[in-house]
Amino acid sequence: MEENRLTESQLLGRDGEQIAADYLVSAGYRIIERNWVCGRYEIDIICANGDELVFVEVKSHNKNPFFNIANMVNTEKQRKIIYSANKYIHLHRLDMDARFDIIEVSFSSDDEFEVNHIPDAFYVN
Repeated sequence: MEENRLTESQLLGRDGEQIAADYLVSAGYRIIERNWVCGRYEIDIICANGDELVFVEVKSHNKNPFFNIANMVNTEKQRKIIYSANKYIHLHRLDMDARFDIIEVSFSSDDEFEVNHIPDAFYVN
């Protein structure tokens, strides 16, 4: 999609995903895939941390004291991510421990932001 055709929300999401990827790399993670699509679902970032596979959901927003990450990655969203992760593991015939993280990127201005990394944010029941 062309830059000038992206909505403000899409631009915010794209920038947040890049910041999250940069954050993960600087923390020693190895990015394997970005925006991996599985049917109607997508996993923002798939990476490795040592011998562990990490599926990362990125949520970006303009700083808002009422923003609640738990509302954005609710049970239904978690179900979709878990479904897609299982497909990815099966498709690539992987035998690794896996976990699900959330990275929240909160923008206070164009060049100021905060990163909140939540490892093991949810689990497979």
